[in-house]
Amino acid sequence: MPWVPWSLLQRWPFCFWLGVVIDHYSRSVVAWKLFRKQPTAAETCALLSRATVAAGTPPKHLITDAGPQFRDEYQAWCAALGVRPRRGAVGKSGSIAVIERFFRSLKAEMLARLKLTPANAARLGEEISAYLTWYHDHRPHQGLGGLTPRECLRGGVPARKRQRREPRAHYPLARGSPGGLPRRAARLELVCDTVEGRPHLPIVKLRAAA
Repeated sequence: MPWVPWSLLQRWPFCFWLGVVIDHYSRSVVAWKLFRKQPTAAETCALLSRATVAAGTPPKHLITDAGPQFRDEYQAWCAALGVRPRRGAVGKSGSIAVIERFFRSLKAEMLARLKLTPANAARLGEEISAYLTWYHDHRPHQGLGGLTPRECLRGGVPARKRQRREPRAHYPLARGSPGGLPRRAARLELVCDTVEGRPHLPIVKLRAAA
């Protein structure tokens, strides 16, 4: 939302609040929910309960900011599940860097590329859901060594470390290249697709040309 004057009215229809729970290990979004106004402690705990069910087990630690949602009711929720709550340092960047980086990516890669941010919760939810599909399955992460969150969870190998293909049969290898670099006589074709027809969510693949 624009900073002035809508920053003074931080609720729908001027803005939405988005709650997100992220797995620090894989950078995957475990649960998320849109709110029309700042979520209460009860709504926040309900979102965390959904994340716990999705993950199959409560987390050992939960890192949050110092918002009003994370006080008595939240502390009781953590105590009931044996979770150790931790708070990021107030006014210091990087203390909750993983979640902050996710929101930065979502704003730059989705919201900034929409012609118009939907004012309807269901419509905006569809955009977020499509972005998360791309984020989990097709977006490599520098912090994961080039893996996508889904590849990280499944123990995959980043594309830059996979077996390479050289379609030119007699192309000289650069000094230091692995001698076992496989070569293919067939031509390769670069295929570009999108998630649900959204051009800001590209899917790029390489395949043998017909």
